[in-house]
Amino acid sequence: MKASEAMRRELIAAWEDSETVEEAALNIQNVIDRFAPAGLPIEERTWGGWDLNPYSNPEKCGLSLLATAEEDEAYQFDIIALWKDIPTGRLFMAHDAGCSCPSPFENVTGVSDLTEVSTFPEALSFIGAQGYSNPTDTSLASLVTAARQAFRGR
Repeated sequence: MKASEAMRRELIAAWEDSETVEEAALNIQNVIDRFAPAGLPIEERTWGGWDLNPYSNPEKCGLSLLATAEEDEAYQFDIIALWKDIPTGRLFMAHDAGCSCPSPFENVTGVSDLTEVSTFPEALSFIGAQGYSNPTDTSLASLVTAARQAFRGR
């Protein structure tokens, strides 16, 4: 069943299970909040540009930005990010670097541009592959801590 069909069914149930219009409005909004902006399976969502990318507006991509590690460079960016897909809980990472003219991650057009990480060691391997030169950087430590917490209990 596609996410859009599941959303349709939940919207109908939210309406039918409500006793008042106010309750229906609240129940319907809760369903919309759970599915939107995702609405579609992550593999079918498309993003891109300065305003619709997982770094600047993760919620519009159906993601939650858990943490970043950012090297401090003048007029440049160098960022590793960790996201959680809101509907499924799947975790993804990506790295982007460049001059300050483009927005970070503006060329990310969908999940195929992200790396899914299923374990904490996979996340550490992804972080290590980016070649950050300062392992004591506080933002890098924050990213590692966030990854560790995201995988607890899995």
